[in-house]
Amino acid sequence: MSVKKSIIILGIAFAAVACSTSKVIQYEYRSTTMMGKRALYITQDSVISDYTGRSNSNRVARAITPEEWEAVNKSIKSVKLDDLDSLKGPTNERQTDASPYGLIVVTTADSVYFSATFDGYNAHPKLMPFIEEVKKLGTIR
Repeated sequence: MSVKKSIIILGIAFAAVACSTSKVIQYEYRSTTMMGKRALYITQDSVISDYTGRSNSNRVARAITPEEWEAVNKSIKSVKLDDLDSLKGPTNERQTDASPYGLIVVTTADSVYFSATFDGYNAHPKLMPFIEEVKKLGTIR
């Protein structure tokens, strides 16, 4: 194989890898019940908890630490974002109002990825490390 062909093949391989690894800009966890909606927005700079309900609504924000941001990124690293919508939750209690609808949204520079819905915090096993980080961050200090 000539040097020119090798360089072209390496360039194509590099471009393919570069295109498939988008940096995450924001993570969201959404939970919806008959009583209201809760959303947790996680970015490199902040954590925002937003609740809109029948009685009390509130919005609380704080700065996120670099360690917390790294923990969130690490918790979902093993999940291919293109597969996020196919990771079904193990239960389906939300269909009878026995559990809230849960949803994860991951925003990158060039795409938005939605998970399949699941019961509250009972997501697909691959998503449970992320859910644990959401629970920690959801308790706004």
